[in-house]
Amino acid sequence: MPATEIELKFEVEGPFEPPELLRGVGVREVEELATKELRATYYDTSDYRLARNGITLRYRTGDGDGSGWQLKLPVPGKDGSERFEHHISGAGNRVPHAARDLITALVRSEKLAPVGRLRTMRRGWSLVGAEGRELAELLDDKVSVIDKRRVVDMFHEVELEARDIDRKGLNRIGRALELAGAVPSSGAPKIVRALGRGVLAATDGRAPSSLAPSEPAAVAVTSAIAGNVGRLIVNDPPARLGHAAGVHQMRVAARRLRSDLRTFTDLVETEWAGSLSDELRELARVLGEVRDVDVLQANLRASARGLETSLEPLFDELARRHERARLCLCEYLRGPRYGELLERLNAAAAVPALTGEAAVPCESALPPLVARAWKKLAASARGATTHTADEDLHRIRIQAKRVRYAAEAVAPALGTARGAEAARFAELAGDVQDVLGRHHDAVVASEVIAAIAAAAEPGAGWHLAAGRLIERQQRIAETARSDFEPAWKKLNRKKRRAWLT
Repeated sequence: MPATEIELKFEVEGPFEPPELLRGVGVREVEELATKELRATYYDTSDYRLARNGITLRYRTGDGDGSGWQLKLPVPGKDGSERFEHHISGAGNRVPHAARDLITALVRSEKLAPVGRLRTMRRGWSLVGAEGRELAELLDDKVSVIDKRRVVDMFHEVELEARDIDRKGLNRIGRALELAGAVPSSGAPKIVRALGRGVLAATDGRAPSSLAPSEPAAVAVTSAIAGNVGRLIVNDPPARLGHAAGVHQMRVAARRLRSDLRTFTDLVETEWAGSLSDELRELARVLGEVRDVDVLQANLRASARGLETSLEPLFDELARRHERARLCLCEYLRGPRYGELLERLNAAAAVPALTGEAAVPCESALPPLVARAWKKLAASARGATTHTADEDLHRIRIQAKRVRYAAEAVAPALGTARGAEAARFAELAGDVQDVLGRHHDAVVASEVIAAIAAAAEPGAGWHLAAGRLIERQQRIAETARSDFEPAWKKLNRKKRRAWLT
């Protein structure tokens, strides 16, 4: 698994030395490290897709064990100061397959080539805390930009990299550096500073920065699709690495994209949307095979307290299922079908295939689209009781999710007040979805446990524990049934639907 790099960057003028103020923020000793001369060649596409998405790919020498290929990927949901750092073996004249695999979603069919060469003269200090723990490294970098063996630019920056310290502690040290005169920088990677911030100008499809109710609905469609394509792409690398959160978020992105195409069905071309939705369904399926086992394992382990030893056969089988599903996912993500889908999604994020109705203003065109999804949900849910069949509750859950996604897709384009009402409506639909999600997960878990137990070797202890675990899942399902009615009542209030008209 990759390491998570957490670093703060600063700009300084003139010579730099660690300030005495560090000793007031938990630093007991400041130990100077050997000076290094680092040489790095950075790789990117011709339109700087990696740089524009906070990704660094380089081959570096001069750093001892840290020399070689390095790939730094943003941590989804975090700012640019936190990145996953991968060290990958390979010759310095060719990008390793393992590196390219992790950036497939961005690079797609484009070539990777050198875009910059940097030489860094680095002084460093180890910041040691109590009990001899290394809290962080403080690095003083004087960087030269090299073009054909000639220095064409220079800059100076200081980095503070976490070692055995949390983000809060790192920030305290960072504030001490500020008090000593260091100025927090944008945190941009060195190659971005070397190339100039103009490389960050977007050329791929990106969600518009703002929406207005008077704008054509086409803008809202483009924003929703571009936002979820971006979400899918940024979670592709962690999904390939087997991170549960990455798989989950990538699946959510695929499902939201399908929901967007369904919600905006009057605004997008039917054949175009249907074909794209079919491909997204397959992506969601292979992701779901992994995600479903992730959820099942987590839920059952939380419910199995006191039974863990007896239930080892169950968890062993789930682990085998997870590994099979993971291998199938990796095979799909490395295949041509997914590559073609990525190209289509990128094109859809930039220029979706729209109908003439997409020219109607957002405030008029969008609420009726959500109202249509709401009517389907209301027709199913208003007659539901605590005795409603499991499969019917599952259908209501799916409909609630569609309503939630639809409301979330249009809310940013409806103005402040109406948009807030739509967002609250989506939140309440999400509550219904979550309650029925717990019910569905428990029902599925009971079925899986029973099936695995039936196929397993006879064993009194194991089967008894499986029976008790099924009972616990049944109680969870019954509690969720009871929680459904109050959640539905909150969503089904007339005032919550006022924004739809």
